[in-house]
Amino acid sequence: MRTAIVLLTGVFCLAACSGGSRSSSATTTTANSHPVGSLGSTLVIPGVTGAAAVTLLDMIDPIADATGRKAQPGTRYVAVRLRFVSRATGVYREDPYAGLAVVGNDGNGYPARPGQAAGCSDFNRGNIDLQPDQQVTGCVEVQLPEHVKVVQIQLVSDLGLGNTVATWNLPHGS
Repeated sequence: MRTAIVLLTGVFCLAACSGGSRSSSATTTTANSHPVGSLGSTLVIPGVTGAAAVTLLDMIDPIADATGRKAQPGTRYVAVRLRFVSRATGVYREDPYAGLAVVGNDGNGYPARPGQAAGCSDFNRGNIDLQPDQQVTGCVEVQLPEHVKVVQIQLVSDLGLGNTVATWNLPHGS
């Protein structure tokens, strides 16, 4: 369900949400309350006990898998580095592997895959459990075709009240 939402939102938002600046750190909220930003932006994602401030720190392209697993022929691994800071009153829980996807310049969505990007934490295999004001930084790995550039990163969270789709736009593809 999450992947379908991410992929559909990515295709629809690709045309409407293009642009952005690498130097911007401001948060923008669209009319439908889905936060939109760019590289370096911090977006607020609600949860059951409060929210988390999530910052897109980097998109590493390409990256090696820490386990030595090779990408399929004609594809490569990229890593999305995120920082989650809990603003919740209780434990904030999230699974970025279940909710993260990148949108390519070909209009397709590419979901996160289990794996560990070399030199980067994998969020305890995707299990984020943060106490109030606690933070964690890590990477989520995605496999995509060699020729595709990433133009957008989306994180879907349905652990709160209703679904939230946080979107970061990358200028000119990365």
